[in-house]
Amino acid sequence: MDIEGNVCMAKIESRKEATKKKAMRLVNKKCFNNKCEDVSKRGIGADLQYGEKAFIEVKGQSSSYPVAFRIYDTALEKINSRKYKYYVYIVFNIWKKPRLLILGKNIIGKHMRKSNQKGCQNVLGIKTIIKKYNLKFKDL
Repeated sequence: MDIEGNVCMAKIESRKEATKKKAMRLVNKKCFNNKCEDVSKRGIGADLQYGEKAFIEVKGQSSSYPVAFRIYDTALEKINSRKYKYYVYIVFNIWKKPRLLILGKNIIGKHMRKSNQKGCQNVLGIKTIIKKYNLKFKDL
């Protein structure tokens, strides 16, 4: 890859990181009154922890409607265990009018599909999930 390509990839990664950080800040502030701990760098399959047993994976998306996402294998223990509460908070339309969709582990577990990328699962069919479970969006 040439220098121009490297610069372009760096901008894309920088934008992804900014989207993720903004989503995490919004979720912590608007949903938990800044009482979550940032555990995103620990490799435990979650971004935020609320109390001892509630884990939240935050997905920041710039799209105007939620889209498919990946769940890494490090999260599977929490998804498959009765011991933990595990949620995915999808913050979409993040740069214009952020909205939130919350998925519980019971829904996530039923809609995971094997990924071509080692160490993760895809959660597909977001529109179907929303309709099937009559899920609602929340403005942030």
